[in-house]
Amino acid sequence: KIAPQPAPRPPPSALAFPRGARSSFLARARASLRSSRGAAMETHATVAKSWGVFGWNYNRANYKYDQGLRWQRYTTGRKMAMAQVGMFRQDITDLAGVSMSKLKIYGPIYGIVITVCVPVFVEGRSG
Repeated sequence: KIAPQPAPRPPPSALAFPRGARSSFLARARASLRSSRGAAMETHATVAKSWGVFGWNYNRANYKYDQGLRWQRYTTGRKMAMAQVGMFRQDITDLAGVSMSKLKIYGPIYGIVITVCVPVFVEGRSG
């Protein structure tokens, strides 16, 4: 079987900008960006001059209020993390406790079994 051929692409000259159009478009875009940046910087400078110390004090009060909340949130998070570590430690203690309780029962039994089985299997006698 023969695979279907993709549709032919138009020649590169058909896709390109007309000569000189691309460079003039880029030049206009650059000029527009430069003028808008200058206007924005000028606006920010004017606002900063007009607000002055009032803007600093207003923001300062909010900042100081937020500091208390931020510290409370930080200490609460630390307390929760410490409680979580304590829960993990308790889980490990519980898991180890299962093995310890089994060994308290199986240990003496294995001691008796080994005491009897070693002479029987190694020496061939019991007594």
